[in-house]
Amino acid sequence: MQLLVSAGRDSVISRLDPRVKILWLIGNAVFTIWCLSPGLVAWNFFIVLFTIRLAGISLRDLLPFLKIMAVIGIQLILLQGLLRTQGSPVFHLGPATFYSEGLLLGAMGVLTLTTLSLLFLQFIMCTTPEEMALMIVKCRLPASSAVLVGLALRFLPLLERDLREIYESQESRGIALTTTWQKAKGIVTVILPLILRTLRRAHEVSLTMELKGFRLHGTRTFLEDLSFRRTDWLAAAAIGGYLVLVTTVNLQVYKISF
Repeated sequence: MQLLVSAGRDSVISRLDPRVKILWLIGNAVFTIWCLSPGLVAWNFFIVLFTIRLAGISLRDLLPFLKIMAVIGIQLILLQGLLRTQGSPVFHLGPATFYSEGLLLGAMGVLTLTTLSLLFLQFIMCTTPEEMALMIVKCRLPASSAVLVGLALRFLPLLERDLREIYESQESRGIALTTTWQKAKGIVTVILPLILRTLRRAHEVSLTMELKGFRLHGTRTFLEDLSFRRTDWLAAAAIGGYLVLVTTVNLQVYKISF
């Protein structure tokens, strides 16, 4: 799947300053973890999907990821429904009984995990490595760290390509990896080759950078610079207002619950 290289670079969200996008990522991630109500968890999930679509990212590109999360999520929900015996019994599967409170808790956990993953994917797909490097420099961190972060982001499409090639090579050896369920079960057979490829490529890149004197100079210059525009200020204000609103609602739910 071409997740990390298919972002809509011409959308309004993609053109925002990366500091605005990191505000949305961190603020909404904190709220997602802190959500106390199933309604708020579901609301936040659909808001993230809406902003992903607003960023010009096709939901079809996210379908493979959502399928994998569904396979893992169903197992987690059933496990919670089996182990957490509070609430009323919902259904029986042989000798096992699944309870309502456990199923609800499992569903909230899976939805929270999916929302956090989508937030991270949205940020990665809407932010170029150059923007990430410039943002780190603006935060007064060493320029070498900024370059390394940008370089790491450039590795993600390569890792995706390597993973696809490993899946194809395993299929050519007779291992069934066609469906999403088969790929989820066969992840163990591909993870070791992927790690070895990644370590080899990282070693080659680090050696090349050392030969070019990467740490020879303490400061570095960049062709571009970051500056807040009017749309960035408006977007930051809108994000701040939204986070204050949902936090207030969450506090009211907390007071009612306790």
